[in-house]
Amino acid sequence: MSASCVPHEVGSVIQRAKRHARIANRGGTALEAVDHGDDADNLEPCITHGLDSAKRRAACRHGVFDDHELRVGAETLGALEHLSGPVLFGGLADVHRVDRSAVSPRRACDCRCKRATSELDTGDGRNGLHNVSNSLKQRATHQGVSLGCEHCRLTVDEKVALFSGAQYEMAATETAVTEKLEQSIHVDVPPRPGRSCNRELRRPRGAGVAFVVGSGAPRADSEDTLPKPDAPLRGMDDLLVLFHDAEKPRERWRIGTESERIAVRKVDGTHLPYDGPVSVVAIFDQLIREHGWEPEHETDGGPIIALRRGDSSVTLEPGSQIELSGAPYRTVHDGKSESDAHWADLQPVIEDLGLVWLAIGCHPFASVEELGWVPKMRYGVMREYMPTRGSMAGDMMTKTCTVQANLDYASEEDAMRKLRVGLRAQPIVTAMFANSPWNEGRRSGYRSYRALTWLHMDPDRSGLLPFAWKDHPSYLDYVEWALQAPMFLVKRKGKAYYNTGQTFRSFMEDGFQGIRASYGDWVEHLSTLFPEVRLKNTLEYRGADVQRPEMLFALPALWKGLLYDEDSFRALEGLVDRWSFPGVERQRDALARHGVRTRFMNRETADWAGEILELAEAGLRRIGAQDEAGEDETALLRPLRALLETSRCPADVLLAEVADDFPSRDAVIRVAAL
Repeated sequence: MSASCVPHEVGSVIQRAKRHARIANRGGTALEAVDHGDDADNLEPCITHGLDSAKRRAACRHGVFDDHELRVGAETLGALEHLSGPVLFGGLADVHRVDRSAVSPRRACDCRCKRATSELDTGDGRNGLHNVSNSLKQRATHQGVSLGCEHCRLTVDEKVALFSGAQYEMAATETAVTEKLEQSIHVDVPPRPGRSCNRELRRPRGAGVAFVVGSGAPRADSEDTLPKPDAPLRGMDDLLVLFHDAEKPRERWRIGTESERIAVRKVDGTHLPYDGPVSVVAIFDQLIREHGWEPEHETDGGPIIALRRGDSSVTLEPGSQIELSGAPYRTVHDGKSESDAHWADLQPVIEDLGLVWLAIGCHPFASVEELGWVPKMRYGVMREYMPTRGSMAGDMMTKTCTVQANLDYASEEDAMRKLRVGLRAQPIVTAMFANSPWNEGRRSGYRSYRALTWLHMDPDRSGLLPFAWKDHPSYLDYVEWALQAPMFLVKRKGKAYYNTGQTFRSFMEDGFQGIRASYGDWVEHLSTLFPEVRLKNTLEYRGADVQRPEMLFALPALWKGLLYDEDSFRALEGLVDRWSFPGVERQRDALARHGVRTRFMNRETADWAGEILELAEAGLRRIGAQDEAGEDETALLRPLRALLETSRCPADVLLAEVADDFPSRDAVIRVAAL
């Protein structure tokens, strides 16, 4: 199909569309879909995909769209048919030409479609197009185009045949517009490796211009935009949807904090077992009875593995480390207040049992053999499998404790920028928060023994993710990395099937013992990957030892100041972009060993850390979130600043107070207990 083969009014819109494509460069995703297709049918979702983007972009721009309604002029919809075979086309004329009396409200029931509106209008069109693609393209039928759900169907009006500008934003350059359409209609275009749009698309026989996705039927409409856990995985979109669905505009960004603690008997420092008179179960029972927490089990009648109250949870690591995951809050102040209240619930319980908390990143006394294992399904396979992939996996699983910050992201570009810069800066942050100098009753030689264990872990599922250091990484890069990682297990009907010899890619393609991959399997698999920064429905910054309460929330405050303020974010990118993956990787051991008292990239680590801290403080001041006393979140960074001004990390303070190579348990408990 050449440009001369289309009506004049269509050609004029094509020219306008080319201009949009040049300016906004929004065409990548849809162009990849066309380019990847192996038959003409692949053109249909791309056109439908662009049609809906056009409607949303036009409606948003002209003030006729909000969070609840989508208003469009149905008379402007049309179809171009019989171009080298029946292929569905649709378009939307310029909204200025629509008679407002003919405009009717339509419910916009899919949040991805709503979000795509603002993304397209603010220049993040590639991401918006992908969201719309996930939501809309499988809902086309020979009768019309379904919009979001069964309540918002737009019939195809055969009177008008117009292309919209956004439809042709699928073209990355002027010349690609007609060339790609012509290739897709007339010839079979072989797939190009590495493209994200490798969906299985086919036309049912005898169905005219209708098309379906994957299994032969469109996914049922639902107010929940994510697949159900037992929904089969049918292609790359089902793997990417978790990330796209999690995107939020800046005004909805929150920050969450997760922290772990070790409990030991106060009299002798022995570890806390899972079961028994003085145990995790005893703590949980009292929290359930007296503080309103609800128990969670993996199977009916199975052991308690977690507690939940509202948006907060108490979970268990393999060696009975207790983890508190707070609800996400707008300010770090609010998160700290909630965390303090929850730990206050726990304090009288552990005191009644003769226990104390240790605010330290690694159990200072026990060996792996002395520690029991929490009876959680995946921990059984991890106990057997992980030591075969890393010599210190047992120590990492059963003895270490961390504090992590969970941050939101607005788009694919925003998420991958935050992942990329976070991975670069994380080793410095690890040194700043190093707080685990002892192991098995002796001085380990490392400021962060916890960080050391992560250097001897399964390389297939941990580390600094070399692919993310390149320019412009994508969700697809992260998915491809996750697909090649070996699995732990598959859960079905309360049973666990170990399949550590299989990558998730193989599981998707071939199944396992008759079991086919589901969306719930994918979500579970993502949680078994442990990079220093992990991408799920938030970005998890995981590389810091747990801290004392007064220092604990310096970690989320630091990352918020660095990544939620654009000026500080850009400055941090400029600071760390010069660092190479091999150079940083080589120095991770020295950072774990010496904390901030070592050289890194030809400069004192304490100087790098001080500059990063200043960027975070500046960002938090610009954000200006204050507590009831009128202090902004830089107040939470004061303990960290006090340490860095003397070139120290928390472990240096502990070692100054307990200098012996083989300290007594009483001495360690005295300085590390809460």
